Amino acid sequence: MENDRDFQASGTLLVATRITRGEEDTGRWDLLLGGRARMLDLFARAAGTLALAAVLIATGVAAGLVVTGTDSTGALLHGLCVFGTTMAFANLGLFTAQLLPSRSAATGLASAVLGAALLLRMLADGVTALAWAAWLTPFGLAARTAPYADNRVEPALVLLSLAVAPGAAALLAARHRDLGGGLIVLTSTRAARMRLSYSMSSRRAPAHQAGSARSPRSRTSPRFPTPHRTGPQPPY
Repeated sequence: MENDRDFQASGTLLVATRITRGEEDTGRWDLLLGGRARMLDLFARAAGTLALAAVLIATGVAAGLVVTGTDSTGALLHGLCVFGTTMAFANLGLFTAQLLPSRSAATGLASAVLGAALLLRMLADGVTALAWAAWLTPFGLAARTAPYADNRVEPALVLLSLAVAPGAAALLAARHRDLGGGLIVLTSTRAARMRLSYSMSSRRAPAHQAGSARSPRSRTSPRFPTPHRTGPQPPY
């Protein structure tokens, strides 16, 4: 079950950046905004699509568990954890898509947060002194809920609150940015690397160019000296 939540988190994260920042990168949102639609309208449609997908996934998981004859309370809490984890990383993808000006950068940042959440959950499970850190990650909160074992409601509620936070931040960020831009500006140019050109210019000149490096006197001086005339000069 935990592996399924990890897969859903990474999948919805990629989808969130694809249907928002990816559509901007391809120019499709330029066409849509040419009509009556606004930036917030397109953002709301993307967020609503992700929320509906999370509801369908969680409902399908919970209904499948109930149909197989498991405890209904455990099935409901597990479905709630699936919904909270899926929405948490979907909203994270929406938030990073508003922060950064390209899909690749937004996906990279969101994936780094996903990796940090997994690492934090492993530390909370493996180190007793860091057990409190499980309350800071969706994976840890889903584990603390413990469906079919303890059936704790408090971690599930905290998980839902944690899922809403990045969505609210994404909505706020979408209000303060322009189409094609982000709240964080990244430089697309880098300094030229001149080390290779320096090394090439410092090499010794070839032999056929050695004559061109001589002084002007050596180039213009004749090979044999011109004899001086000692006799009288003819009149002109």
